[in-house]
Amino acid sequence: MNGSVTQSSVYVKPGSKVQFDLETNDPDNDQLKYRYEILPESTDIKSGGDKESRPEPVEVAAKEGSSKGELIFKAPRKEGAYRLFTYIYDGNGNAATANFPFYVSKTGK
Repeated sequence: MNGSVTQSSVYVKPGSKVQFDLETNDPDNDQLKYRYEILPESTDIKSGGDKESRPEPVEVAAKEGSSKGELIFKAPRKEGAYRLFTYIYDGNGNAATANFPFYVSKTGK
């Protein structure tokens, strides 16, 4: 996200342009389809496998990038912790998912 690696802490300013690049491959070379959603971090923290409520997705202006697995979007306006979820489908009933946490802050830190 914005050139950071998954081990980095990522801070973005409200409404700023964010670029997310996801590296994927398919051993069968199937055409992959991507779906993205951004959720605020859950505050309904449970333990031992108890069901947690799912936060409502955040509406963001987003478009797919020029390459597969690239997403460009405007960060949410509200400060706080968020998570970008990616769902990848190969059209043959197979799927994968990944998520990436980030924090929206007026200072960018």
